[in-house]
Amino acid sequence: MNHDIKDHTTADLLSKSSSPYTTPEQKREALDERRRRKRVIIVDIDATLVGSKDAPIENVCNIIRGLKDEETEVVMITARSNSVRKKTMEWLKIHDVPCDGLLMRPTGNSVTDAYIKRKVFNDEFLKLYDFSQVWFVLEDRNECVDMWRGEGLTCLQVAPGDY
Repeated sequence: MNHDIKDHTTADLLSKSSSPYTTPEQKREALDERRRRKRVIIVDIDATLVGSKDAPIENVCNIIRGLKDEETEVVMITARSNSVRKKTMEWLKIHDVPCDGLLMRPTGNSVTDAYIKRKVFNDEFLKLYDFSQVWFVLEDRNECVDMWRGEGLTCLQVAPGDY
């Protein structure tokens, strides 16, 4: 099964929303209504989907492939720099990993992974989705697992991440 890989930022989704509405407010309302009907899986990339030497971690990739459907969106929230967006999108496509959104660390930002993921979640993700739509998070790193759980989300730790 070949999954569509969508590289959307908040602004892209609002400007390219396929609806008969013309104003940004109408587009946002239409997008919000479609999104409210979906559940969302948030997925980390490094050491969660991608292992050593850029190899896919097939067990986790298979979970995502199996759960992705019309009612479920997959959004990657990664501490990878936005400077590797194209390479990341290509990797997801080559390995047939569904992705409805890719939210990344701003280029040049060097804060901790947990801090940047919380910021991206609050500043970007929550513009597109409601908190209650998050089904669960897949993550490896302890500090990020603790952060997601501290935010009140169910976080499944896919590998030991004490680094």
